[in-house]
Amino acid sequence: MSRKDDPAHGWLRRAVTHPDFDPRLARLADGEGELVLDHVAEAAQSFITALVCEAARERK
Repeated sequence: MSRKDDPAHGWLRRAVTHPDFDPRLARLADGEGELVLDHVAEAAQSFITALVCEAARERK
């Protein structure tokens, strides 16, 4: 199964490109400041980790 076929990848794509997350995740690429996600509930930490990994992969 490719990443494009994986339904979970679609959710990650939506989150990575969402206007609320995109500026925060852009900090990964430009190094301007820190990415702080300390408000994330424990149950969502795995999803946020996948989201950050996806954003980092895309932004290299």
